[in-house]
Amino acid sequence: MQTRPPEDQQGRHWQRRGPNDAMGSYPTEGANAQTRTEQNRMDNRMTLSSVNDEVTQWFFDDYMSTWIGVVSGVIARGTDFILDYWSVPLHYTAGSTAQWLLEATQVVAASAQIQGRLREQGFATTTIPDYSVMVYHQAGAAIEAIMSRCRADGSEIERQVVHFELARELVGWRVIGIQSISSAADALTVAWPG
Repeated sequence: MQTRPPEDQQGRHWQRRGPNDAMGSYPTEGANAQTRTEQNRMDNRMTLSSVNDEVTQWFFDDYMSTWIGVVSGVIARGTDFILDYWSVPLHYTAGSTAQWLLEATQVVAASAQIQGRLREQGFATTTIPDYSVMVYHQAGAAIEAIMSRCRADGSEIERQVVHFELARELVGWRVIGIQSISSAADALTVAWPG
């Protein structure tokens, strides 16, 4: 089951990251000492970098692994498992249909419809040729991914580009909004129209 994007020849994952990734230590005394404001900015960048790592790990290693396992039948859980990952209410857009799902039953039904459609076509896994992570602050982030949903023989059922809005709630990270369209793209830079 592949839940993380493939590595390139140098062993890097295809992830776009911001300027907050390579943060080092900074002097607090002497001629190179930074002001409290500069230190706070650096602390915030390091915190956002750790949020990036945390939300990326939650999304790919927890949510996507579980979603793939349940939909492919490897993990035996009911369709309501999605409430461990999607919030109520949830804003959900697929193609030209946009709606607020205000009740848990509506959220479960939307997820169950996707799961059923994919199972009927022999779903086995999802590969992710490209993705990006955007951290807004300690409690908010977004992940965009191209999701190639495939059968066991590797043939593609469908390819979607999906934008997930994420929020940290008391119980952990949750998807609070989803924007999704069909796409043939391999890169996010050309996946969205306009």
